[in-house]
Amino acid sequence: MTVLDLVKKYLSQKTGVRHNTEANYNFVLNIIKKEDFGRQRIDRVKLSDAKCWLIKLQQDGRGYSSIHSILGEDTQAELKRVASGG
Repeated sequence: MTVLDLVKKYLSQKTGVRHNTEANYNFVLNIIKKEDFGRQRIDRVKLSDAKCWLIKLQQDGRGYSSIHSILGEDTQAELKRVASGG
């Protein structure tokens, strides 16, 4: 399972969300689809890999609000869970 697969699976469980929330989810998916990070196997991703990817997004010109959308509270919790082996 890749990072993209995990994000898709996670988002598929989000039902009954508002239109703007769904649009934001699609925004995040489209970014992850374009990045090598999205194709990495989730069992091989380290927290440092995620941090490097976020730094790359910033260096590529992504603004704070875009990065904040990508790294929402749920995403942060999921990355920490995966990184801890949970």
